[in-house]
Amino acid sequence: CIMSPNERCFILLLLLVGNVEELGKSGLSQKLLYKVFVPVRSLLFVLTLIAIATILTVLAFKVIQPGNTLFKIATAIISFAFGLEIADKAVNYFIRKVVKPKILPRFNFSKTVDEENKTYIVMPTIISSLDKLDKMLEKMEVTYLSNTSKNVYYMLLGDCVAADTPTIKMDADIVEYAKKRLDELNAKYSDGEHVIFNFMYRKRVYSKGEGSYMGWERKRGGLMQFNWLVLGKLSQEEIDKAMYLTYDDIVRCKYAITIDEDTELSLNSAKELVSI
Repeated sequence: CIMSPNERCFILLLLLVGNVEELGKSGLSQKLLYKVFVPVRSLLFVLTLIAIATILTVLAFKVIQPGNTLFKIATAIISFAFGLEIADKAVNYFIRKVVKPKILPRFNFSKTVDEENKTYIVMPTIISSLDKLDKMLEKMEVTYLSNTSKNVYYMLLGDCVAADTPTIKMDADIVEYAKKRLDELNAKYSDGEHVIFNFMYRKRVYSKGEGSYMGWERKRGGLMQFNWLVLGKLSQEEIDKAMYLTYDDIVRCKYAITIDEDTELSLNSAKELVSI
């Protein structure tokens, strides 16, 4: 199509600030916009900064009027550097004024997470002792108290320590102690059809690379097996072969929030994350 100079300038401005909707109204197809014009937006931004910095450098030369060659080079470098900084601030300020912010749609979970958006908070860690297990169970309880909501459940994803044999004596102690503590927690807090707190303790498989028995693929493998478990992709035989599971009561959740042992979920942040 034939455009006037003013129309071309208007489209260039919209392209620079990234307003695709307004560009679409100008008559350009959406397919053309996303495949051709939008990818060069960052290039236009950089070229705009260089152009402004160059103009400021030329103005600096006219004002300062450097004499010898060395002074000219120093003036050019310093002026261009300051020009880029000024241009960056000015262009970003202009874009913030032109582009209107948009409110992202989200669910309202200010009170509780609804039935359709059930969520697991997963805590992967290596259980190296009963003290470590007790510490993680306490953290799980604290996280629950700061993020209390219906349809939010907790899974401690325990990995075994590496060993020369598939099982060690500590494994049975960990499974037994976890069952005792989780029974207490669920008796204290659970009031629905599902247990709130659960524990997966993965069994060892031999790793040729490490030359020892350990959890399959460590953290990544644990999260993969958790996903398969929630999605119902593991048979009972596969579950028994891969892990010790405190409760067979697995919730078919829609979301999972993974937090490391050194990460804390602040007050009601779980509901905030699910609502986005």
